Amino acid sequence: MLYPRNSLTQNIGNDGSGTHTAAETTYQVVLANKKITQFPQEIQEHAQAYQSIKYFYAHRKGSLLQRGIRFAKKKLNELKK
Repeated sequence: MLYPRNSLTQNIGNDGSGTHTAAETTYQVVLANKKITQFPQEIQEHAQAYQSIKYFYAHRKGSLLQRGIRFAKKKLNELKK
C-alpha cells in the first residue's frame, strides 16, 4: 500500500454512518496546493515513514479519556440536530 506525501483528497466520511461528519478529525490532512508533476522512477519503502504510519494507526484512537470525550462530543452533535 502506498501513502502519498501530498494528499489530493480529504476523507470526510469516517464515522461509520455513510455520511459526512465534522466530529472526527483524525484523518484530516492539509491538501496539496499545487499539481503533482513529478513521479519517482523507482518506488520503494521509506523506513521512517513506514514507522510513522505504523505508530499513527496503533495510537489513532487515543487514550480512554480522549475516546470518551470524542464520544460525548459526537453524541452532543447528534442531539443538536
